[in-house]
Amino acid sequence: MGKEKERLQVDSLNPEYRALQKMFLSSKLDFVLRMLKKGYVILMYHSTPVSASWVYDVGKNYFKEQIEYVSNNYDVLSISSIVERMRRGEKLNKIVFGITFDDGYENNYKVAYPLLVKYDIPATIFPCTLYITEDGSYKSTIGEQMMSWPEIEEMEESGLITVGSHSHTHPNLTSISKEEVINEIDTSKRIFQDRLSVEVELFSVPGGYINDDVKEIIKSRGFKAILTSKSSINPANQSPYDIGRMCIRMRNQELPSFAFKILGIEDKISKITGM
Repeated sequence: MGKEKERLQVDSLNPEYRALQKMFLSSKLDFVLRMLKKGYVILMYHSTPVSASWVYDVGKNYFKEQIEYVSNNYDVLSISSIVERMRRGEKLNKIVFGITFDDGYENNYKVAYPLLVKYDIPATIFPCTLYITEDGSYKSTIGEQMMSWPEIEEMEESGLITVGSHSHTHPNLTSISKEEVINEIDTSKRIFQDRLSVEVELFSVPGGYINDDVKEIIKSRGFKAILTSKSSINPANQSPYDIGRMCIRMRNQELPSFAFKILGIEDKISKITGM
């Protein structure tokens, strides 16, 4: 240390950082910020198993705690409703939440979905169509079971869950040809529309890899919104084709860390410390 500044690690395992998060929540500073901030906070989840072991996991009990916290303190709208508000340039004087799940893990159906139903919280799922089978037999590279068609159909038919596109095979869309990008997008959209008989109007960028060319291609395929991995609180006049999302993962499981993340504090500390 000496004269050198000690850098605060943006790491939920760092004792000082954890203490700062807990102080923030216990002192009700989150309440103060909720009153001062405004914008659309879109949460991006991936896997929601009973117990977390992967970096992008959020365990069942933690997910329940997070959903309760959001439900008790904020308004939660469907992504489609948020997009329409953005298009109209509707004024916003508070924070409004939206919930999304990428990739299509079966634990989203078994763990997250019942909790969303319990708290009447709308959400959008973005499964990759290659991963979907009739019996849910497809396993991801981390060994997680992926959702089946009957599970997706049940969720969509509930009226609480919207289905969006996440491409067919989850490629880096910036590293393949224009024709391949179009095929990835069109294949996913066609499969969902044929199977579910619904319009697929929302696109989640696989891996967060996007540039202006890819964005224009997605827009040209009839989508009303593009959801990215850019960590940000979206203003009322945010372009629907560049919506930022807060990625919630294992390091954000505990409620103090979660509150830090969703109000943008973690990202500000990260910028200040250069981490």
